[in-house]
Amino acid sequence: MRSAENQPRAKAVERRDIFAGLIREKEQTIARFDKVVVTALRKQFSDDELNPLFRLLNPDLLEYPVAAGSLEIHRRPELLAALRGLISKLTGDAYHDDNVTITFRGVAVPVAKVANVETVRERLEEDREHLKRWQDILSAIEQRETLEKEKKSIQEELDGTTAREGKIRRLFRYEEHQKSKQQEKRLREEFKNIDETIKVAKARIEKLTVSQQAAEKAEAAAQSAILKQEDELNKIMGEFG
Repeated sequence: MRSAENQPRAKAVERRDIFAGLIREKEQTIARFDKVVVTALRKQFSDDELNPLFRLLNPDLLEYPVAAGSLEIHRRPELLAALRGLISKLTGDAYHDDNVTITFRGVAVPVAKVANVETVRERLEEDREHLKRWQDILSAIEQRETLEKEKKSIQEELDGTTAREGKIRRLFRYEEHQKSKQQEKRLREEFKNIDETIKVAKARIEKLTVSQQAAEKAEAAAQSAILKQEDELNKIMGEFG
């Protein structure tokens, strides 16, 4: 019985910890890729321009940090102009200038293999929303548990336990009967209020759980659609491979 009672809490704690871990990983990825070559170049060029360019250049450069001792930029406008000049000479699967023509083999997409920081940022916000939902659910569960303990304590105070006589029985032995009667009324009113609060907390948990399930279904559907599009694209590219 106790295991079944703890299951919603255990699930909430597990999901909270999962999304907290995903958030940490994405924050580390963003911190790492914010200063690399591919992130800087994506501010100036599209992936469709960068992919053929880094079939010509060394694709490992995409993950180099833009920093002293790694890749240092001395004249930024001139560098961008030179890269645009190279891109203008790339057509389809080939590079051509007055001195050489290079036809590339295969269908490589170097940029696709490197994390897109903007995409990671979008997914980070989604994970933060998921984390907030599960934190709310866990908070509601903890509130309900606290209220149930308080309710049990008041019930025992009224009815007593095997080791202690309850106030209801003691009331009839008190000389100040009317004063004790008022105290009983207060306890019963307090008990009623806590019972109502528990009902509200349970309703909130159910609502949050339904919202979370809907969000997870929508996310799964979106991921499925993306995978389907990628499969279709791979089939098309395979026909030209």
